[in-house]
Amino acid sequence: MSLNTIVKRRRQKMGLTSTDAASKAGISKSYLLAIEAGTRIPSPSVMRQLAIALTWPDDVWYLEYLQVERRPPTLCRLAELMLEADNVKLAEAIALHALAFSQGSYNGRYNSKVYYLMEKISLKKQDFKQMLQWSQLMVNALNHVAISYRKGVALYNHALALSLAEHHNGRQCQPLLAQAKEIFLALHRPREANLVDYTKANILLANKNYKDALTLYCQVKRHPFADPVINVETHLGELICYWALHGKDKGLIQQFETLIDKATPLQTARIYHNMGVLHRQCGEFALAIEQLEKALALYGDTQTRQRGSTIAELCLTHILAGHLPEAAAYAQQYALVPDPKDTQDTASMILLAQKLGLPTPPFQTDNLVLDDYEQRLTCSFHIIASQP
Repeated sequence: MSLNTIVKRRRQKMGLTSTDAASKAGISKSYLLAIEAGTRIPSPSVMRQLAIALTWPDDVWYLEYLQVERRPPTLCRLAELMLEADNVKLAEAIALHALAFSQGSYNGRYNSKVYYLMEKISLKKQDFKQMLQWSQLMVNALNHVAISYRKGVALYNHALALSLAEHHNGRQCQPLLAQAKEIFLALHRPREANLVDYTKANILLANKNYKDALTLYCQVKRHPFADPVINVETHLGELICYWALHGKDKGLIQQFETLIDKATPLQTARIYHNMGVLHRQCGEFALAIEQLEKALALYGDTQTRQRGSTIAELCLTHILAGHLPEAAAYAQQYALVPDPKDTQDTASMILLAQKLGLPTPPFQTDNLVLDDYEQRLTCSFHIIASQP
């Protein structure tokens, strides 16, 4: 059965006149009648508006839509709409259909468009290994291009994917970022060049090069972004670098707090987490626990690394406060958090489990690096060392 017939039958099944259905979908009656007559193929946005008006599930109608619309750019727009609606699984399925049509009917003309979309989908899924694969395909597709905005974006995205997939491997990312910045400067795109510096600073911070990261964050702050999310991230990075270089400072707590009104929920969770760690370092355990519990309540299911860090910090803080039953509960909760988790946090939790008399799993220390500004691992060692 053709799409136009299905649309018409769906409308009739819902008991809607063509006038009512068109009004609910936000389109003209003549447009709807043309769709039902098969003389017009609805655009992705109109098709989705119509499906909402007819209470037609996305994962049902899209299969019918693919029977009449096989142009990869149009399917990419449809996948984008699904991604915006947080239907990641369907967005990925549609994007892969677009790639198949590009390769089969258009001699690969639209492959790079799909690669870019798949990078965004992989990032939304937090599947950084997959994002790295798609970004590599995108870079390869543009190898023959000397200088173009798309190539600069491709190099930048590949560096970002590599950073996320390889846990901020700065040595491999920096040459890609340098190439991207060179292209953006040659094209007179200062905003994008500043974004490259912001990403470099984040990678330096992740690799505990606090001094160079602080220099870059201060440089980036001189040219604020239109996106307040990046501005908050820049300020967060600057505060963390200062903390790492100069040690605990109660004044930092107030500076973190000033960012909350401008922050996203995930950023707010990280702010509460950092405030909690500072309170713990200053010996204010009740305030630390209060802030850390606020952070924990804001993390989503995909933020396993951040959630694990906050649970580890809560376990440590409860031990320091003498709340051993609560600490044991958080130790057990940490064990249930799926990977990926931070290596230092896992090492800290093994030490704290010993303190609590809980069983400890085997642990490889190959990837263990020096403690960071939170000093969670160091504090855990001190607790074990001070046991009678």
